[in-house]
Amino acid sequence: MNHPITTIATTRGRIIIRPAGSTDALQFCELRQENLRDYPTFFGSSYEARENCSEEWAIKVLQGNPLEGGSFVAEYEHRLLGMTNIRRSLNIKLRHWATITGVYVRPDWRGLGIVDGLFEACFEWAKKQQLVLVKLAVVTSNPIALKAYQRLGFSIYGKEPKVISYEGAYYDEYLMSRDI
Repeated sequence: MNHPITTIATTRGRIIIRPAGSTDALQFCELRQENLRDYPTFFGSSYEARENCSEEWAIKVLQGNPLEGGSFVAEYEHRLLGMTNIRRSLNIKLRHWATITGVYVRPDWRGLGIVDGLFEACFEWAKKQQLVLVKLAVVTSNPIALKAYQRLGFSIYGKEPKVISYEGAYYDEYLMSRDI
């Protein structure tokens, strides 16, 4: 993916925001499994089922078509701290927008602007693809993420009920969008 590497100056050092590549596959899987294990009600995939966590899966995702989407990571001293993905539809009538998924920053690195950097990478990708809109979904019981997304310019346009079922409870999601 032809996308610039950026850095964020934080009180803990310079964080690199960059496109993820196939060499990130193992750390990408570790980070993904960490977020699924520690926040099971925030993501549709399941840690227990080990969905989409093999190195082969990660390599396939990370080597995907750069015109269809991308994965971005935050890195400090060769350790991945955060990640997100953006994908657009293959359907010709839906190619004017993309969806951001899998947003995660390790808890001990939150509050440093990393999520902003990851989203800026997604917005830049969307601009290069001449998209007009980006969308995402956030579990209604995740007020920290909701506040961050609103700060980044997203607005709620709907609510989808009972999207996630976990240990006998159901969780709704806010549907959000932002113009590019």
